[in-house]
Amino acid sequence: MSASAQSSAGDSVRHFLRDVVLGEPGVEWPLAERLADRIDRNLDRVVELYGTRKSLAKSSSRRAPARPAFDPYCFGAVVTLERDGREALLMRLGEIDTAENLRELAEAQHLCVDPAIRDAPKLRLAIAEAAAFRIADRRAASSG
Repeated sequence: MSASAQSSAGDSVRHFLRDVVLGEPGVEWPLAERLADRIDRNLDRVVELYGTRKSLAKSSSRRAPARPAFDPYCFGAVVTLERDGREALLMRLGEIDTAENLRELAEAQHLCVDPAIRDAPKLRLAIAEAAAFRIADRRAASSG
C-alpha cells in the first residue's frame, strides 16, 4: 500500500473516531480531536490483531463537518441574566469564543448591539447590556 493510501485510510479512521467521540454528550470539538488522535496513535496494536487500517476505515461512511454548527439558542441571554445575574451571563457568554458566534446569538435572540463592535469581550458586554435593557423595557411596559 502506498504512503498516500495509508495516510488516506488513517485520516478516514481519525474522522470516524472523532465522529464517535463527538456523539457523546458534553464532548466539544477540541476534546474530540485530541481523543481521536490519541486513539489513532494507539490503533496500530488493534490493526495487528484485527486487520489493516484500510479495512477499519471502511466503517466510516460519512464525513464530519469542519466544525460543529454554532447554536445561537444554546442558552437564553435574557433568561440567564434574569435568573442567574450579570456575572453568570458573562460567564456563559465567555464560553463562546468567536465574535461571529456572539453576534449570531445576539441577532437570533433579538438583542440590539452596535454593529461596529468587532471585539469579542466588548461584544459580550454589549449583549449583557442589551439583555438588561430588554428586561427593563418589559418591566416598564408591564407597570404602565
